[in-house]
Amino acid sequence: MPSWPANQTDGEQKVAGERLLLRQAPGGLQLTGPGRDEFIPQPEAWRAGYPRAVREALEAYGRGDPSPIPASECAHAVRLIFESYRAAGG
Repeated sequence: MPSWPANQTDGEQKVAGERLLLRQAPGGLQLTGPGRDEFIPQPEAWRAGYPRAVREALEAYGRGDPSPIPASECAHAVRLIFESYRAAGG
């Protein structure tokens, strides 16, 4: 649940691997690993993924255009997630 007044959560978006951690940090991404601690700033005018994807999809629908990210791409991403779990024995 977002907490008032900043409307932020303590949730953290990250991808962890054996030798690298990629973590969303305020203003960009942080890469951490053996001998590596790097910050990659987000581009100017960047809008977060989910709100941006929803806005762009609704704007495309309003114009009568196809969605900027087709359902087939979502299916591809979900397949990758399932294959990752299967490979990990989950």
